[in-house]
Amino acid sequence: MSERMQKRRISVRGLKHEEKAWAVRQTGVFTRWLNLKCRDHPQYREVTSLFDDLRDGLVLHVLLESLSGETLPKVRVGKLRVQHIDAMNVNFEYLTTNLDLLNIGVLDIVDGTPKITLGLLWHIMVFFLLRELGGDDVNMTDFKSNLFTWANDWTRG
Repeated sequence: MSERMQKRRISVRGLKHEEKAWAVRQTGVFTRWLNLKCRDHPQYREVTSLFDDLRDGLVLHVLLESLSGETLPKVRVGKLRVQHIDAMNVNFEYLTTNLDLLNIGVLDIVDGTPKITLGLLWHIMVFFLLRELGGDDVNMTDFKSNLFTWANDWTRG
């Protein structure tokens, strides 16, 4: 873990007290996983604040290109919220053709909603791990359960 990442406080705005420990642990796991998967991409930039760094759409775009091996339509990243929404829409076009994103929307990610952002990353992780391990023949329920156990064990160590 980089020194910069260690110094930054993980922000879990909008969560109840008892949910914060869970969110902090999951945020650390997904941040490390995302950095690991994206580090060889030419547009890669280190993710240090998961919810803030995902907002503009570029990090998610890099992740999807890295995992899929495909070249997605380019995103224009700007500083304005409307530009972030536009970039995120490009990512969600790809995601909705491959994943069932029930109750996960572009604005949730652009606004940095912790639970929804973690849920999206979980869906992406499971989808691409299943694809890597042999497609639809794998039992999804068992796979999700095993992956969740692995993530919890990994964060304790």
